[in-house]
Amino acid sequence: MSFLQRIVAWSLRPGAFHSPTFTGIGILRPNPQTPTAKSMPTNFYTSSMYHRPMGRRSYSSDPFSYESHFKRNMRVIYGAIGLNTAIFLYGNYTRVQAEQGSPESWYWFNENFTLNYVQFTHEGRWWTAITSVFSHLDFKHLFGNMVSTYFFGLVIAGTPCITPLMIAKLILGSGLCGSIFTLGLRHWEIKNQTGKSQWGRTGPPELKRGLGFSGAVMGISAVAAALDPKRIFYLAGIIPAPLWLLVTGYAAYDIYSFNDKTSNVGHSAHIGGLVFGAAYYLVKLRGF
Repeated sequence: MSFLQRIVAWSLRPGAFHSPTFTGIGILRPNPQTPTAKSMPTNFYTSSMYHRPMGRRSYSSDPFSYESHFKRNMRVIYGAIGLNTAIFLYGNYTRVQAEQGSPESWYWFNENFTLNYVQFTHEGRWWTAITSVFSHLDFKHLFGNMVSTYFFGLVIAGTPCITPLMIAKLILGSGLCGSIFTLGLRHWEIKNQTGKSQWGRTGPPELKRGLGFSGAVMGISAVAAALDPKRIFYLAGIIPAPLWLLVTGYAAYDIYSFNDKTSNVGHSAHIGGLVFGAAYYLVKLRGF
């Protein structure tokens, strides 16, 4: 079995936040009865150009106008994928440099593109709450998150009421909320270990680092499920499931595993992103 076939054989799951460990993802495949884009191979979509899920705001009936709207929205999705890929390449470049005896850029990358509790709270590296969201070091981790982003993004981009700015806000807000939940959980863990609550100033050296786009992916998936809950996706390209059930299953698993100290998956980041995505839909999009 080829590498790609092995990847596709996994069940759908956004990549881990805390670790580059790949948690598995199947190719998301919308139901042929609800087509999305004719440019995709026939085993993914039928020939209809764009699907319009649930948006109530009316747009011009001109198909070229709708296509232009869809493409503008997808540019944000492509931009996020491109940014994640660029940082992944740079991070691995610095790792190679470190292996060759020049670790300075590797140290800088870890200090500025991964989320560490002590460095955030004590050293004031507040920007890592955002930069870590777009950071990956393992290809399978990156691949899983980017495939999820693309297919969930198709649902959102095809909704008439959605604008590129809304998608950008959703991505940044979900990622940031995931980082906040991660820091909050780590603060609680340190407080229980030491009996003190001084942020970043007690206990043993903090070695845990978080990175990855999973929080943003969960926020995107929450909005996609709210906009088009009956859209069918296929797990591992075989098992059909409505989008609402898929996202509900993610949430249930993350809540169940939230405080699992043996897991290197950032369940807190997943939940944080999901919470923001649900709130964003209720506040900004529900009335459309």
